[in-house]
Amino acid sequence: MCIYFVAEVIIFLLILITYKQSQRARNRALLFSCIMWALIAGLRAYSVGNDTSGYAAFFNGTGRNDGVGYGTVAFPGESIEWGFVFIGRVLNLFSTDATFFLLVHAFFVYLMIYYVYRKHTYSLWGFILLQTIGSGWVFFHPVMRQSFSVAFVLLSVGLLQGLKGDMKPGMAMLKNKRVLVSLLLFIFAMTVHRSSILLFPVLIILYFFNMTKKIAYIAVGAAFVLCIGFTAFLGAHFEEVMVLVSTIDDEKVALMGDRYADGFGDTGFSIIRSLTWVVLAAMTIFYTKKEEINNFFVKCFILAVVMHLLLNPITMVSRLSVLFLTLGCTKVVPVAVRTRKLAFAFYSLFAVYYLWRAYAGVASGADINNAVPYYFFWER
Repeated sequence: MCIYFVAEVIIFLLILITYKQSQRARNRALLFSCIMWALIAGLRAYSVGNDTSGYAAFFNGTGRNDGVGYGTVAFPGESIEWGFVFIGRVLNLFSTDATFFLLVHAFFVYLMIYYVYRKHTYSLWGFILLQTIGSGWVFFHPVMRQSFSVAFVLLSVGLLQGLKGDMKPGMAMLKNKRVLVSLLLFIFAMTVHRSSILLFPVLIILYFFNMTKKIAYIAVGAAFVLCIGFTAFLGAHFEEVMVLVSTIDDEKVALMGDRYADGFGDTGFSIIRSLTWVVLAAMTIFYTKKEEINNFFVKCFILAVVMHLLLNPITMVSRLSVLFLTLGCTKVVPVAVRTRKLAFAFYSLFAVYYLWRAYAGVASGADINNAVPYYFFWER
């Protein structure tokens, strides 16, 4: 039985044990779950994950030094962002062992997830949905530069969670030290992976956008209708936008546009898979209190669902949507699960269904970014 499925089952059992306990107990279960996943990611063999061997060679100095591919920490490839190289060089001061690099990456990513999730009531439930329906681990483990960047964005967003009152746009915001540090972290995230350049304006718009239940229902419903017959059409126009980005007079940004324009993958449509997203979103909107539907994290979840329905067959878009899904899953399960039996039954059955889907996918030997079969580093 694959280690990923075992980890998901453990989280589900922790949910059943702690969902009526205190926030402190739920946070302990969340912390345990994040550490468990960090160990799974950090102790994996270099053959587990499409890009793991390349990043291992980058860190331990055995990669190419001619500018091709990832290169090494001392001689990085031409396409490797300087922020990621900086992280590698700092960590190289402590060790050149690639497993050390994988562990630091994994713990940083999952502890940043914990940092953001810990202030939300049923975030552990959201975490299991992120890892199953969202296939979060398929992104966080092998896609190391982008997931490092996402972790810095999570830290940036997490710093803003404690701010009280409405944050109005303008220079006055920058007088708040926490806002300033958050902005600097986001800027650094852009230097770790260029995809964060696309995420920044969307997050700003989301923060100040006024969401209502009616708008949320319409957005999800319209996205579902459009995805039935227009997925390929929408994908083609997204490609056109990325082609335009690739013409920008900046080598790094242009490379991002070029890669995202070429990375569309399979555009096949599954109505069952899409319906599961629609049903989950509809139930979350229904059970979320009217005064909380405009919460930033709820808006992130709605956007992630819309992106999944319209553009998820495009590989690179699914990678972009991971940040919104990660943030949105903090609020995907409302507090109604504690007091309303129907809500508890729905989210429990939904989690069980996706646990079964996750097991079936792993058991079938499906190629999941070359993450299956799993081996620890000492086994290979």
